[in-house]
This record gives sequence, C-alpha cells and structure tokens, in this order.
Amino acid sequence: MKKTIKIDDLKDFVNNQLATNIDRGSVGSQYRMGLITVLEHFLLQTNNYKGYSYLRQHQVPPQQLAGIIFDETGDQKHIYPDESRRYYS
Repeated sequence: MKKTIKIDDLKDFVNNQLATNIDRGSVGSQYRMGLITVLEHFLLQTNNYKGYSYLRQHQVPPQQLAGIIFDETGDQKHIYPDESRRYYS
C-alpha cells in the first residue's frame, strides 16, 4: 500500500522545527538546513514554492539566534545571524 503525505503537512512540520528547534552547538543549524533542503525540493517539485522569510528574534526560542536583525538606519544592511531560521509561505 502506497503512503502519501500532504505538502502542507510537511511544510507545517518544517516551519515548526525551524522556529522551535534549539541549537546544541552547530547541530541545530545543520539539522534545520537539512530540513530546508528536503522541504524546498518537494515544494519546487510540486509547484508549491512561494518563498520564505527570515524569523525575527521574537519568533525563535529565548537565547537562540534570529534569522534576521533589521537595520533600523534605513541603509538595508541587515544582519543574518542564523539563515536556517526561516518561515516558508
């Protein structure tokens, strides 16, 4: 019997992991990047890719790095402390 999953269920699972997974050295970031690779592959294969945004500090666990810190000066020199902290639309 063939089993299938819904792309939205996969996306929801990965988005949750990208937001809540806690770093333990570089393991957390590497784990999240692996999830990103798998998710992007299947989103692209099924024509469901709609882009992503980086998570801000209030969207990740305490004492974890955010995906983006916006430059408040208007120079667009944002900082990306952890590019694995993303949210897929």
